[in-house]
This record gives sequence, structure tokens and C-alpha cells, in this order.
Amino acid sequence: MADAAMNDLIRPALYGGYHEIVPVARMGLLYAVSATLLGALFLREVLALRRRVLADADPRSMRLFHWSISYLSLLSLAVIVDVVAHIAL
Repeated sequence: MADAAMNDLIRPALYGGYHEIVPVARMGLLYAVSATLLGALFLREVLALRRRVLADADPRSMRLFHWSISYLSLLSLAVIVDVVAHIAL
């Protein structure tokens, strides 16, 4: 299971079912560094949006939306490169 929401996990819990969550691929250092840096940058932009909203300034919320798309794209690229580099070794 690559992605699970509560509706995927709560139902089996009601009838005693069990779903093992297994990583699809082992991620290496490239993914770890990318996820950490991109996550920190995304969090910085989230906090900046919060500060702008609390200060009654122009929130520029589309900036966060565009960064979220970039974040997901770059993180996906990091996964692909990390897996391909790991296989090539």
C-alpha cells in the first residue's frame, strides 16, 4: 500500500483485519536529504503564509500552492533518481 487514508485503515480495524505496510523501495541518502531540505523549505513557506495572514497582509496563498506542486515534483524526482541510482550500483 503506497498511500492510505483513514478510510482505508479504519475499516479493517473494525473487523480485526490486518494490512501490512511495506515500503515499495529502499530509499537512500539522496531521498533522505531531498525530503529533509524540501520539507524544511515547504514548512518555511507555510509559516510565512501564516505570518502574512496574521499581519493582515496580502497572503499570496497561490505562492504556497505553486510551491506545493514544486515540492511534490522535486520529491518524486528524488525518489526516481534515488531508486535508479541504487539499481545501477
